[in-house]
Order: sequence, then structure tokens, then C-alpha cells
Amino acid sequence: MVTKELARYSTSVQIRQRKLTQIPLQVLRTALIEPLSRSPSLGHGKIFIVDEAELLNAPGQNLLLKVLEEPPPQTTIILVTSKEERLLATIRSRCQCIAFAPLPDSVITAWLDRHAKRLDSDQCRGLVEFADGSLGQVHLALTYGLMEWSQSILPMVESLVAGRGSGELGREMADRINDAAECWVKAHAGASKEAASRRAASWMWSMIGSRVRQQISQISQRCEPSVPEASDQLMSPWLGVLDAIVESERLLGANVNLGIVCDHLAMAMNRSLAPVTT
Repeated sequence: MVTKELARYSTSVQIRQRKLTQIPLQVLRTALIEPLSRSPSLGHGKIFIVDEAELLNAPGQNLLLKVLEEPPPQTTIILVTSKEERLLATIRSRCQCIAFAPLPDSVITAWLDRHAKRLDSDQCRGLVEFADGSLGQVHLALTYGLMEWSQSILPMVESLVAGRGSGELGREMADRINDAAECWVKAHAGASKEAASRRAASWMWSMIGSRVRQQISQISQRCEPSVPEASDQLMSPWLGVLDAIVESERLLGANVNLGIVCDHLAMAMNRSLAPVTT
């Protein structure tokens, strides 16, 4: 299993102290490239799983590419990523892509009925929405108290439509993300606070994005196909929020301060959703 956290066990002090935002080249060499030449101890073959493969930088991906071009016999290499576009085209062309589609809401609801009976119906609906087809998202929400996010953040987002924007939205998002990141670091030895903050931010974006998609779906059901201009007018503000989330992901990936990113997102959502006055 190749992960960025293996950097904590590097023989290099510099690599051990580095922020875990990428999979270092030395980790790839030590955990994958070098073991490739070894014979499997039981004779069945070797399997390498590179988690968050998009965190390999260009030199790391080029090194991996050489292996993918001529893989040793009895060897399987699995690249796990939710951001396939960040992998080199030459890497993608040498891999068999296996997509994992979201699970139906009914499956998430059935799982909650069996394993989270203490939750009321409103909490279950909120979890199903946040899960967006992923049981892993449900587990995260239950473990890190993310249900409270929907109760505090989403009403603030929806109030923007009525022109009741709050100047606290950006700070509220940043505080929630920071608290979740600290919990993650405490629960995972050697975890990077910066990487944990990015992970928690992705949960926040996912929660808001799920609510936005729900709003767009409801609008599409009410609109008349024969009047596309009206549909576009109603959907455009929410589509603008999705664009703002994508921009927030880009800014955070460029190491912009989390508080600034959250304030920028709050202002962008307000500009997109606030009613137009004449």
C-alpha cells in the first residue's frame, strides 16, 4: 500500500518533516519501484495499491510510467484516485479504468436503518444527501460529527437566495473545517494538518455541492422544457455556486490560506445567489 503517509518513515529527515501534500519520489521508489524486482514470498504474485495517485508529482508519475510500460510478470498495480485528470495522459492510456458509480439513496437509507437507529428521520435525510451515494461519506459524517455542518452551514447558504447573507458564513466554514482536520490528525498518527484540512474542506465542498445539485434537480422538474430561457434563469445562480466550489478547490490546492478560501467562496456564493435588485 503506497500512501503519502509513508514519508514519516523515510530515512531522510527532510522528507519526514515535509508537509504531506504529495507522495514523495523516495516513497514511490522504496514502496513500489524497489519491491517490484523481488519474487513474491508465496509465489502468487504482487499487488501494489497507490492511494491518492493524483498526489504523485511529474517526476513521480514519469517514474511510474516506466513501470507501467513494462510491468514485471505476476504484478498488479492499482492507482486509486478521485481526480483522474491530474494523472498524465500517458499513464491513463496504459491503465484500465474502473469507475465506481454512486450507490442509490435506497441503499444508503437501508444501511442507516440497520446501523444508525438512533438518528431521526431528518438526520437520516441529511446524511443521505451528504453521502451522495458513498457509504464512506456516511461513515465520515458519523465519525466526525458532520451532520452538524448541514444544520449550521446549509441554512446560511440557502438564506443567500432571500438576500439574508451572513458575514459569518466564511468564518463558520473555516472553523468547521479546522475542527474536523484537528480531529483527523489526532486519530491518525503522523497525519499532516495541512493535508487533513484539504480533506475536511473537500467534505465541506461535497456537502454544499450535494445541496446545490438537489436544488437544480428540483428546479428542472418544475420547469417547462418548452421555455429553456426560464429554466436557465432559475438554474444559473446555483450553477454559479458549483463554479465557485471548483475555484475554491483550485485555490486551496495552490496553498491559499484556508480562511481566505472560505471567505472567497462565501462572497462568490452570495454574488451568485443574492436576488437582483433594480
